[in-house]
Formats: sequence, C-alpha cells, structure tokens
Amino acid sequence: MGVTTVNGEWQAGIGDPTFMGWLTVCAYLTTFIISIICAIETFRIPQQYKLHYHHWYWWGLALIFLLLGINKQLDLQTWFTITAKEIALMSGWYRDRRIFQALFIGCLILGLLAFLTLLKKNTRVILKETNLILSGLAFLSIFIIIRAISFHHFDQLIHFSLAGLKINWILELGGISLVAFGAIKSLKKLRQIHLRLKSLDNEN
Repeated sequence: MGVTTVNGEWQAGIGDPTFMGWLTVCAYLTTFIISIICAIETFRIPQQYKLHYHHWYWWGLALIFLLLGINKQLDLQTWFTITAKEIALMSGWYRDRRIFQALFIGCLILGLLAFLTLLKKNTRVILKETNLILSGLAFLSIFIIIRAISFHHFDQLIHFSLAGLKINWILELGGISLVAFGAIKSLKKLRQIHLRLKSLDNEN
C-alpha cells in the first residue's frame, strides 16, 4: 500500500514497506524510547541541580524521533509537496515555482542550522555524550535537506550509492545510530550520577 494514488493524490498508507523501511522505523522508535528513559532519569535528579531541568531536552528529542518514525511510513512530505503544487496552480504562480522552491529549501537549511546551533549552545553544559547526539542530528538534517531537494527534481541525490549502500540509508540510519548511542551513553552517566547523589545522601 502506497501513500499516493495513480492520479497523484495523497492517501494514507505505508510509504516504504521494504525491510530497510521498517528497520528505519524500528530505529526511530527505539531511539524514542531511550530518550524517554533519559528524560525520566534526568527528571529524578533533585531540583537543586541544574541538570534536573534538562529533562525537557530529552522529551523534545523523544518527540522529534516519534514524529520522524511516524513520517517515515506516512510520507507526509509527499502530501506537503502535492498540496503546495495544488495551491500554486490555483493561485497562478506555478510558473514561478522554482523561486519558491529555492526559498523554501534556503529557509529549511537556515532553520536547521539555527536549530542545531541553539541546541549546541544550550546543551554544552549537560553531558559530553550529547556531542554524539548533535552529530547524529546533523546527519539527519543533511538527510532532510537532500530529501527536500529530491522532491524538487533532484532525485539522483537520494538514489546515489556508496559501496552498494544508498546515501539516504547512510545518512538516516547513521544519524539515528549516533543519537541512540549518545543517548545510551548519557543514560549510563545519568545512572552513575544517581548513585553518587545517593551515596552523598547516605553520608549526610
């Protein structure tokens, strides 16, 4: 079952029913679960410690990966592209669509750069393991940009292969893996912090 009908209209369905498609969904949802556990562990740290308030960082990360996992199969960007085309045709500016496509991609790139910069600035005081997570998010941002460009007649980018592996597999699964690995390392560090705080409480 696909997400578009033969006449180009979007309908709900499974966008990538392949093994790699479902593997990617599982990777997204696994990272989502690990992020939730990190959020709970961070929230358990007493409020007098600054680290306690960074549980929102983990909840935000969990939400991002849940949405990306859902979108992997619903393929909502296809709906967005088809809807934008219909609006352009009805509004009479379809002839100038290249300009709007370039503006959209430019805004997307600037938005993702701003997001990563802000995230790096606000998380540098947390755990050093978040550098892995930021690297993974950077990989995913590049993947999202390539996907956006591919929807505007540059499909060769997304189908480019390296040593038999598609570039989208490398970027998407590579990014997810870095985030998941960073989250697991952070979880171990958070549990070590809990043990240290518990020992301090016992001493007092």
